[in-house]
Amino acid sequence: MIPHHAQALVMTELVAERSGRNDLPLLAERMDVSQRDEIVLLEQWLEERGEDVPDASAGHDHGDGELMPGMLTDDDLARLEGASGRAFDELFLQYMIRLHEGALVMVAKLLSGDE
Repeated sequence: MIPHHAQALVMTELVAERSGRNDLPLLAERMDVSQRDEIVLLEQWLEERGEDVPDASAGHDHGDGELMPGMLTDDDLARLEGASGRAFDELFLQYMIRLHEGALVMVAKLLSGDE
């Protein structure tokens, strides 16, 4: 989940320069703060249990080359980075929703014992 949150941070960093809306930067700032806080909490939780802590800047796959649910591909990120104004805003929101829906898939899988 740490790399998942890290990708959200990559996305929020793009908002200030690319968004055409006045309200999206505040939303992105709130997302940034919450994702950073959650990364710290996850790292602490893993460390306390003697588990490996994944590098937040590492790849966004399961280790087998398959992306975690909801993760953006390099092409998706490039498309977002290349957009501005309304096109950026729409992509940002679509991708952020996809990213968080993927997180819910991972949590449901974990809670079901399929992990």
